[in-house]
Amino acid sequence: MFPLILPFWLLSHNPAGLDMMPDARTSQAEVWVSAANGEWVNYYQGDRTMEWGAHTQSVYRINDRYVLQGNVDYRNRTCQNVTGSVWIDPTDTPFDLLEYNAGREGETQSEHYDLSGALSYRVNGRWSLGARVRLEAENLAKRRDLRHQNSLMRLQVNPGVMWRAAQRPLQLGLSYRYDRRVEGLSFNISGTADIDYYTLISYGSAYGIKQIATSYDGYASTSSGMIPLVDERHGVSLQLGADTDGRVHWYNELTCVLRNGYYGRESLYSEVYTDHQGQEFDWQSDVSLRASAQRLHQWQCRVAWHALTNSENLFNEVQEGGGLTRIVYYNKMQRHKRHTLCASLTYTLQCGGTDAAPLWMWSTEARFSRQDRETTFFPMQRNQVIDQYAVQMHGERRWQRAHDAWICTLSSGLQWGGGTRLEDQSLATGKASTYATSVDRYLDHEYDYLTSTQWNVGAQVRYERPLPQYRVAPYAALRAQRLQSTSIGHLSGRYHQQCSVSIGITF
Repeated sequence: MFPLILPFWLLSHNPAGLDMMPDARTSQAEVWVSAANGEWVNYYQGDRTMEWGAHTQSVYRINDRYVLQGNVDYRNRTCQNVTGSVWIDPTDTPFDLLEYNAGREGETQSEHYDLSGALSYRVNGRWSLGARVRLEAENLAKRRDLRHQNSLMRLQVNPGVMWRAAQRPLQLGLSYRYDRRVEGLSFNISGTADIDYYTLISYGSAYGIKQIATSYDGYASTSSGMIPLVDERHGVSLQLGADTDGRVHWYNELTCVLRNGYYGRESLYSEVYTDHQGQEFDWQSDVSLRASAQRLHQWQCRVAWHALTNSENLFNEVQEGGGLTRIVYYNKMQRHKRHTLCASLTYTLQCGGTDAAPLWMWSTEARFSRQDRETTFFPMQRNQVIDQYAVQMHGERRWQRAHDAWICTLSSGLQWGGGTRLEDQSLATGKASTYATSVDRYLDHEYDYLTSTQWNVGAQVRYERPLPQYRVAPYAALRAQRLQSTSIGHLSGRYHQQCSVSIGITF
């Protein structure tokens, strides 16, 4: 573990910032198991979850020039009574695919792998270079009709450069990020019941068109194999770090990202159903103040603004002879546009002990977010605004003894919100040949989950037993958390609780 001032660079988008690490080495390995239950979950989550995994990470300074960082993570999750979205994480996708048939909750099983490595190299006293590569993979399957399988691959490549001033403690950094995410979907029906299964192509706010699950082409075809949702992002980050008088550290990072992608297969003989593009701007500023040898203050401010537009392709199939059918595209129709604004302010105080192991630590956070969604299926347009406010408090006490240590943590928070649940309007008079469909149970579920007044409380007890003769420090931790709403709304219950146990070692 390192002092609070160091993660400014160690956790930035610039891997060259690893060169700011002191002459130290640290590694951690951990296994854990977690169980959760309760109906206060979002529309795409299950009310019972069993999860276990293993994690290891290391930051290692080889010499004055080279620093290495590595991470390996595995997670296995089983969820019960899952319905709603078929995506692994629908919160950032350009559109959603929802189960239209009610009462089709089932079990999902997923495995997640995460592997990353970074290297920084000090060219001379002023310049440092760095590179980071991260690879994620996940497989998910739902075990009840309409069944679906997901295969996710995500690759991130992140080079960077950092410059240090000679006369004053000032650092400037520039980094680039390439992020490619591909999630493939396939559907099938294994049961023999005489039921028609439908999928809602939700362009936004549970509003779109429904398609029957058949062997014909479509968003949720049962015979098209894996249909990929491809998302690519190119980003640039600028970093500025300053140490004014040895007591005050100031760090800033500004990130700009361009995003684009599509759903379907890019070829002359297969369909690309949608195209999307977007922009992201993220600014983070951190200030730390060393008030005394055993007291450190830290303030963190973050503002993020994301915009996304999704369009549906209009195409036709043209017979070319010999059994070949070519896809001809005519135009695009904008279906969804959304803007997201998030802002947070966090204050942290640690007292006593050392920076890596303080005796006391308190933190308070205030957050605000707004989602503005506009979904169009001519001649109708649906608008939705979701506002969220949250405050969170966290306290930690460490009891250091001669040969071991106990750390107790308590946290509590309150969240509430509001906005516009639903506002439909007609853009033109007359009748349309096709009308959109709304699945209100998902719309109401999500709105109530995000905006209802709810509180959370959590506790953790951790025991550490360093073994200096072996240069290792085993530990064990028990954590529990409960989320409770003041009203049930359109959900089935008012609470969700989780308990986890972890065993690990630092060396």
